[in-house]
Amino acid sequence: VYADNHTVLVYETPDFVTWEYKGEALPVSSRNPGIEFRPHVVYNSHTKTFVMWYEDRPNKSTRNYAVAFSSTPTGPFVTTVTTATFQCGNGGDFDVFVDTDGSAYLIVTHYTYFCIEKLDDTY
Repeated sequence: VYADNHTVLVYETPDFVTWEYKGEALPVSSRNPGIEFRPHVVYNSHTKTFVMWYEDRPNKSTRNYAVAFSSTPTGPFVTTVTTATFQCGNGGDFDVFVDTDGSAYLIVTHYTYFCIEKLDDTY
């Protein structure tokens, strides 16, 4: 179902039994309205910020990847890139990998292959 009210909620647990609500990581006021899902959060040691990549669908026929930043892993994140573009194009599932040297890579799946693209130091 298409809805404009998707959001990412954050909970914390010390034992997977007791859960504490921490708030909205990516409130609707900090991004474009529409379907938002597949959030991936990594720490950027170059900028000392947490970076959230997520899939953004502002309508039923458009698929984008967006990037948001926060000073804490729980947010709130603020979207600064609403349409991230890549050489390999938008695909389906994706992940962000940060190597031990601080370099970051976006891994995107397509129907018959996957693509790995190095990101700049801002991720």
